[in-house]
Amino acid sequence: MRSRKAQLGVATVAALTLSGCGQLPWQPAESGAAGATSVVVRITSDSASPTSIRVQLDARENPQLVESDKTTLPYEQSFEVANNVPLPLNGTRVEAKKPSKATFVACEILYNGKTVSQQRSDTGSTVVCEKKIRLGPQ
Repeated sequence: MRSRKAQLGVATVAALTLSGCGQLPWQPAESGAAGATSVVVRITSDSASPTSIRVQLDARENPQLVESDKTTLPYEQSFEVANNVPLPLNGTRVEAKKPSKATFVACEILYNGKTVSQQRSDTGSTVVCEKKIRLGPQ
């Protein structure tokens, strides 16, 4: 197992590497809590029929999972991810089935108010939005 110093060094190098790619996605939200990243997920459709959804927030501390077979759309959920550890957010995934009487289903993921993933399914039965945080060029 690596020493605490080695782990901190690797995290520092990773953060410095990512900082060359623009703003880090886990920087504090201006409107949210200090030291936290605001994550918002949205699922929409042209039908209010109940449908199946799955929202997974892969956070290093306090990961979250929301699953429901009877969610009425539109659906919106907000999360706050504390930035008190290196690389606190690994990614977010949203899945939703198209309601039975709908012509489309769409999803969107926002980090600190900026859209990072957006998808719409007009012909398929399921829509998936996903944002993974990767080291290196994005």
